[in-house]
Amino acid sequence: MKARETRRRRWGFVVRFRRTAKRNPDNPVNPVKKFYTAHLKEISSNVKHCLKRGENCEAVYMIMNPIEILERYYDTNSKAFQILVAHGRQVADKARAAASRVAALKPDLAFIEAAAMLHDIGIFQTRTPVFGCFGKHPYICHGILGSDILKREGHPRLALVCERHIGVGISKADVRQHNLPLPDREMIPVSIEEQIVCYADKFFSKNGNGQPTEKSIKEIIVNLKRYGPEKVQRFESWVKVFKA
Repeated sequence: MKARETRRRRWGFVVRFRRTAKRNPDNPVNPVKKFYTAHLKEISSNVKHCLKRGENCEAVYMIMNPIEILERYYDTNSKAFQILVAHGRQVADKARAAASRVAALKPDLAFIEAAAMLHDIGIFQTRTPVFGCFGKHPYICHGILGSDILKREGHPRLALVCERHIGVGISKADVRQHNLPLPDREMIPVSIEEQIVCYADKFFSKNGNGQPTEKSIKEIIVNLKRYGPEKVQRFESWVKVFKA
């Protein structure tokens, strides 16, 4: 009986998402919802496979609409929300292209989509007026703030992407050397999915002046040089693997 109820709740989410994606056709977020609707068959198949094996597929089916998580923390009409969704979509598209280069490693595409849309969820708690964010924390804290949010939401894997995507990752040595207002631990991408999202994120900067253009690899490397040669080396190693 318990297993049957679990299946009912999970597939109920699929139905709710399908209905949500059809609402408000003029909503600027709707293209994103349409994207997830287009991938619904593939994701639903993954959910069914998890259920068949008796596995916990929460991390699979929730990503069908990460917008709903964002809506719990942002006014959908706010500048911050619009910037966040536009940036997330750009990163997600770039990340999918990068993932296609390492298909043999079987990266979790559904997880990558969710992580790309949610990796900056913590920005509203930062003091960044240019993004319409008026929190109390420095911007560099948005990764760890987002991590805390997603842990509370019950998504620890997504939380790791949040805290590990800053720059090309922040080491314990970086925290200590620069006296950063961050936890004293390693925050460097580890899994293939974490690396892909971090790599894709480097190509786009959020701004409050419309849609940003994609940065060149040369521009990214010039920017990373300020933080040390090991940062450049890490990014260049990703380029060799992920560049389409």
